[in-house]
Amino acid sequence: MKNKFFIIITLISVAALTRLLPHPWNFTPLAGITLMSASFINIRWKSFLLPLLVWMVSDHLVNTIIYNKSLIDFSYFMSSTALGVYISMALIWLIGNWLRTNVKISTVFAASLSSSLIFFIVSNTFVFIGNSLYSQDINGWLQCLAMGIPFYKNEFGLFFGSFFFNGVMGDLFYTGLLFGTYSLWVNKSLSMNKARF
Repeated sequence: MKNKFFIIITLISVAALTRLLPHPWNFTPLAGITLMSASFINIRWKSFLLPLLVWMVSDHLVNTIIYNKSLIDFSYFMSSTALGVYISMALIWLIGNWLRTNVKISTVFAASLSSSLIFFIVSNTFVFIGNSLYSQDINGWLQCLAMGIPFYKNEFGLFFGSFFFNGVMGDLFYTGLLFGTYSLWVNKSLSMNKARF
């Protein structure tokens, strides 16, 4: 049991550090980290607290290191944008809890896609709420969602500048990598333990 927790912490820590490397917008491991934690950590409050701390610490490091904000500047966490992001995390965690008893390729794939969609809708909804750029009705909300789709154009090229690639493919990549590596590592560890006895 301790060995599995060590594996989870190691994989999540390494994945979280990739946020500090150059990458396309929203091509991040956060959904994968949350799904993995909710799926494999048995104590529920720990399975929620771990990804929450990873999201918050890595957000703060990104703001400090990449965006040159002061180390004591926590203003991001007081914004409606952050509220939308962390509500998304809680909803992704709930998907991970559903996944807990049914981990297989098809369900992990479905959970990853659902997480991408949830993050996109919830985070953009919080951009929309109270924003004077959009009429505060269903048409304004749909316009805000539509504006979020091509929003991620960047130096990685047009192919990397879309909700599909950045959000969906990023989540699939990291979720697949985390779950696949965990499975291989745990199975190898169990095989080695059996071989010793």
